[in-house]
Amino acid sequence: RRRTRAFLFSGLLLGACTLVRPVAKLFPVAVLVLTLFYAGTRWRFRWTAAAVFLLSFLVVLAPWLYRNHVQYDHIALSSIGGLNLLYWGATSTAVAVTGKSVDEVREGFDEIVRERGVVKGVTNPFVRSSVCREIAVDYIRSHPAAYARQHAKGIINMFLNVGSKPVADFLGLESRELPFQHFAAPDRAAVFRAFFTHKTPHEIAIALFIGGWNLLMYLAAALGAVVALRE
Repeated sequence: RRRTRAFLFSGLLLGACTLVRPVAKLFPVAVLVLTLFYAGTRWRFRWTAAAVFLLSFLVVLAPWLYRNHVQYDHIALSSIGGLNLLYWGATSTAVAVTGKSVDEVREGFDEIVRERGVVKGVTNPFVRSSVCREIAVDYIRSHPAAYARQHAKGIINMFLNVGSKPVADFLGLESRELPFQHFAAPDRAAVFRAFFTHKTPHEIAIALFIGGWNLLMYLAAALGAVVALRE
């Protein structure tokens, strides 16, 4: 019962996290797979735990999904996916391919979006997201290798991002936004140099603290995974 209760609360908490960051909607797949291969337990418990986890996860999401269905006629958590793909994924690819600035590339994509009849603030946000996704996919298909390189760099940036600016802002300390142009640069070392030359001393100190903490967490997670596999 205690183990089943843990799956219940895990589903509820992950549902709440997904409402904040919709990308977390992919995590239940991994959890369900691991649950069904939970060593040292009976199959009956595995199926019960998986069902409890999935149902509790969906219960948290259901009100928001219903709201989007009623208001926008779309059963989805967020309309941000297509926008992110176009204005971040495809944009960084276009910057690397064309050598244009981020603003120039985004203005070009904005023009294409408008040509397809989409008006920001007027068009259904899910329809707008779908149009943006189509444009982004068309561009990415034309430059798959460049997108793969930029996407890999984006994954690295995501794990290296320590969020020093929001923390500095919360503490009332001076902070500076690192221009997006740096993230499209082909040289990863340039991003590090830009960080230490552009950021304030407060942000650098915060980044070193959070970076050290994250490194400790990654090492602990890796150790936990090794121990779990051995068991």
